[in-house]
Amino acid sequence: MAELGLRSYRFSIAWAHIFPNGTSEINPEGIAFNHLIDKLLKYQNVPFFTKKVRQCFP
Repeated sequence: MAELGLRSYRFSIAWAHIFPNGTSEINPEGIAFNHLIDKLLKYQNVPFFTKKVRQCFP
């Protein structure tokens, strides 16, 4: 990314990976995804993330 001159990266985080039971306890393995954020910051890239939510329609 740095070689291409890109200074930001947009990605989605699945809410179900962080809160597998809805909104109760945080899943530490879901948070481990942050290694991507750490790498982006290390190389002075700005992480932009969107929250991916699975919706069920009747």
